[in-house]
Amino acid sequence: MMKVNKNIILHITMAFAAVLVLCIPPLWSNSLDGIIFQPMISSMTGSAHEQREKMMTLSHALKGNAIFFLGASEVSWSEDEHYAVYNYFNKDLHIPVVAYGGGLVESLIQFSLLTHFKKDLSNKTKMVLLLSPDNFYRAKLRPDIFEDHVPASIIDSLLADKDISPSLKTYFSSLNGEEMESIIWHKPHHHDRLFGLNKSTITWEFGHFCDQIKNYYKQKLPFYRDDADSWSPDGKIPDRIDWVYQRQQAMKMTADHHVSAATHWVSREYAKTQKSKFDWSSRAPDAQQMAVFEKMIGMLHRRHVNVVVIVDPINPWVVNHPERFKAADDMIAATLKKYQIPYFDMYKQPYQNGWNKDYLHPTDLAWVDMDHFIYEHFQ
Repeated sequence: MMKVNKNIILHITMAFAAVLVLCIPPLWSNSLDGIIFQPMISSMTGSAHEQREKMMTLSHALKGNAIFFLGASEVSWSEDEHYAVYNYFNKDLHIPVVAYGGGLVESLIQFSLLTHFKKDLSNKTKMVLLLSPDNFYRAKLRPDIFEDHVPASIIDSLLADKDISPSLKTYFSSLNGEEMESIIWHKPHHHDRLFGLNKSTITWEFGHFCDQIKNYYKQKLPFYRDDADSWSPDGKIPDRIDWVYQRQQAMKMTADHHVSAATHWVSREYAKTQKSKFDWSSRAPDAQQMAVFEKMIGMLHRRHVNVVVIVDPINPWVVNHPERFKAADDMIAATLKKYQIPYFDMYKQPYQNGWNKDYLHPTDLAWVDMDHFIYEHFQ
């Protein structure tokens, strides 16, 4: 039998103990406060720890510690745009912005999230609500999208809230058996199933654990710290911004990316060749969507939230069919005027060549116009 060297065992034991000791500070730190600044959050998916971090970030922002920007896929699809609000404000203007948004995030999801954070909403809250025109014509939200953005842990409390409960129950009643089963499984008391010793699950959790430790110590190194990812950036906020110059820069970026109305299927040339079109003129905006939107705006008004709204013009037929969105746009405008909410209706602006980087999403050029409006309101 091979004799084991006691010194080797001792060194291995000491190394293992050292690793355990190094793991304690990041784990202890995360178990206490750990409100991490996250400029952009695209969903609520992830581990329980990641979900908790996201919830804490949103809560801290809504308490007035950052401008909170709530939108849809325009948020998550603009990471590479220099002038996307969460890039430009954080990095160039040194004004903290936390943005939330992902594909098909519509009124019910937005209302659900804001209802959960209702106690954080006050006159200190600085919020920008970006509305996507096409969302008001979608009669039904996919259950998997709902699950990605409304955490299981908050569903029961939302159903107990008198403001949003009727809207949620109406939505749930519209689902078929299979879809409803997905929602039911999503609820907390069905969520604690045992996965067993699943290799991929263990590997994923271990990887997340290692990332948690690595990120903790990386933040301690001065040359790794990014001032743009901070609740209190050290840079000075500019006294004056030359928006004409910023627009010129955005136009150059757009040109460099070969983005124009003529290069995407939103263009007049492409639209004219399509045999099948998404015809919004033949139907009214979805009544449930509009009702949920008005309830949400009413709640923000009652909580005295400092909110502004941007009506995003980017939709497949805005070039050729400006009349298609008029019904929803008129309803949105009437609601915002009723509650005296400032808004910037880009839909009613002359369409700018290069506002789209695809059939739906904004370019730097479109973002500059949004940035200008937000800055003027919150400066």
